[in-house]
Amino acid sequence: MNKYKCKKPTGLLRDRVFVPLLAMLLFFSSGSLRAQTLDAYLRYAGENNPTLQARYKAYESAMQRVTQAAALPDPRLSFAYFISPVETRVGPQNAKLSLTQQFPWFGTLKERGMLAASYAELKYTEFIDYRNQLFFEVKSSYYDLYELYREIEIVRENLDLLHSYENMVRVKYENGKGSMADLIRVQMRIESLETEQQILLKKIKPLTVKFNALLHRAPGDSVEIADTLEVLEKDILDISAEELAQNPQLEALAKRLEMTAFEESLAKKSGMPQFGAGIDYVWIGKRSDVELAGNGRNVLMPMISASIPIYRKKYRAAEEEARLNYKRYELEKTGREELLISLYEKYRFDLESSIDNSVLYQGLYQKAGHALRILTSEYSTGQGDFIELLRMDEELLKYQLAFEKSLAGQHKSRAGLEYILGQ
Repeated sequence: MNKYKCKKPTGLLRDRVFVPLLAMLLFFSSGSLRAQTLDAYLRYAGENNPTLQARYKAYESAMQRVTQAAALPDPRLSFAYFISPVETRVGPQNAKLSLTQQFPWFGTLKERGMLAASYAELKYTEFIDYRNQLFFEVKSSYYDLYELYREIEIVRENLDLLHSYENMVRVKYENGKGSMADLIRVQMRIESLETEQQILLKKIKPLTVKFNALLHRAPGDSVEIADTLEVLEKDILDISAEELAQNPQLEALAKRLEMTAFEESLAKKSGMPQFGAGIDYVWIGKRSDVELAGNGRNVLMPMISASIPIYRKKYRAAEEEARLNYKRYELEKTGREELLISLYEKYRFDLESSIDNSVLYQGLYQKAGHALRILTSEYSTGQGDFIELLRMDEELLKYQLAFEKSLAGQHKSRAGLEYILGQ
């Protein structure tokens, strides 16, 4: 994702802790066991999603504020020409040139720059948070497609099996050893599964369009999905405060707290005098009616000025606004921490229960497959009950589908945990 490579911070940002955008690439350099195609899709989404690009442009735009905020106001140059010259002892004043420069209270420019730097860091953190949200949505959508494709494949395989049963029952019926009711039962089961298969096939388009929209691809682009997923291990540890603090949402609120502290300090400084320094140059004409020392000598006059901030209500209101905002963001941060902890516990429970269900359903469908083979053998030799054979086939299908659902579920839960931890 070189297009999102951070510019090197300059000026005030150089000495501040600023997370480089290289963190965006760490996900892809880690030893992930997930399908390589998913990693490629995540990389593609990071490089092409327009909303993510817009968030990064907002960060770049905020970076430009730092230099602006820390700069002095432009000096003021003015020129005056006396249509009716003002007479002085040494001659008439013909014209005047003035140059002035305003200076805010001590430390104001530095804090303005630090406020702008914090705002840029906030925008970067919001960019990272949206990137993590995007990756979570891409992963979830990918695993939804995986589950759907596996359901379609399993139903297709089961239909093939039922068609073989239909042929077996028809042969037995034609030989006078089978029942027409058994043939009707298997045909009903086939029709039911074919309808279910058609419904599943119709789900492909909306899920594919959603997935491609996240990647900013054409709606009809094909999506390559892994053939299988690994069963994850129960290696999830309790969340720590340090891990939770890595969530960009909390980092963004921490930045807002930092910004409000600067805003309160700047509000106090805005209530202090501002100073000005300048110089006037006055052109003096010569007097022709008298000879005196300094006749017609131009005037150079240094000046200083200071504002008098006597209307205090607006300054006190600005300070109070900053304090109230600080309290507001403190409360929001506490509420967000509690929400993230509850989401973490939910995803962890879902992950652990999905792993347990995967182990359970994997064992059950293996046993159901073994039982089905026995019942098929018995029925083919005229000893088994076809109704029991169909019932076991339904059990096999149910356990296969449940296994794939739990497998996709545990990977979606892990993606949720990664998002909560800011990974």
